[in-house]
Amino acid sequence: MAHHPPSGSPTWLPSRPASSTAAAAATRPGGTLVYSVCTISRAESEDVVDGFLAGHPEWDADPPVRLAPDTDGTDGFFIASLRRP
Repeated sequence: MAHHPPSGSPTWLPSRPASSTAAAAATRPGGTLVYSVCTISRAESEDVVDGFLAGHPEWDADPPVRLAPDTDGTDGFFIASLRRP
């Protein structure tokens, strides 16, 4: 699912909107969708959730959980809990 641009760095983001839209459709009303990635990259975490919420304004989000190597002694993680009305 990665796209490798000429620079050689993989870009994962094109698959995220389609995946989140499919997951949203499969989430029952009143259900929770959890978006979790093992990165500290804003482009792959907060920006993806912000984009999802912009396209699904009726959904609510709890404050995300962020873990980072320098503050938590673990790999980088981002976890967002999104609730369907």
